[in-house]
Amino acid sequence: SVIFFGMLLFFGASGEITFWEALVLVILLIGYVAWTVVSALKNRISSDENAAEKPFVWWKCALCLIGGVAAIIFGGDMVVDHDSSLGRMVGMSESLVGLTICAVGTSLPELVTTITAIRKKQSSLSVGNIIGANIMDLTLIMPLCALLQGKPLAVENQGMLLDVPACLIVSAAAMVPALVCGKFKRWIGVLIGVLYIAYLVIMFTYFGA
Repeated sequence: SVIFFGMLLFFGASGEITFWEALVLVILLIGYVAWTVVSALKNRISSDENAAEKPFVWWKCALCLIGGVAAIIFGGDMVVDHDSSLGRMVGMSESLVGLTICAVGTSLPELVTTITAIRKKQSSLSVGNIIGANIMDLTLIMPLCALLQGKPLAVENQGMLLDVPACLIVSAAAMVPALVCGKFKRWIGVLIGVLYIAYLVIMFTYFGA
């Protein structure tokens, strides 16, 4: 997050992600994924622990994975398309629709996956899902948008004045206490929720629809 927003503020053209900045972000993602894979291989579950799990049937896992991805894509498209239409009907601007309705719609897969992981007592998976999704958004999705459109990806004034600082503040409020405490506690969730509500109030009050 800091690197991405540092690029927006200080490198190249202010308020834009240029081709070279997008390329750097993609390279950082490749390095991060490679480091993650190497770390995972070094810390693989022992054969004894694997034996206690259910037998692995690759084709069932593949079918479930493909079906789950298809459902996420189809469901996400439905939520974003219809909610965006509703937002425009009530006079919301495109950026406001993207920051609220579309943001909620595209976050629903992470929400469902996280709740499912928590119900199955896999808290590390739930946390990793959220953090991993945000890393992918900043180092893959945003850079690809800049690379595919063939010109710098510009961020509006609202983004520079409100959205970027809010993202950094919420990220810090989520991660710093969790790193200090060694876990995500309930009061951290409350704090993040309050900050998000404050962000919405400021956005609607000062930037309007």
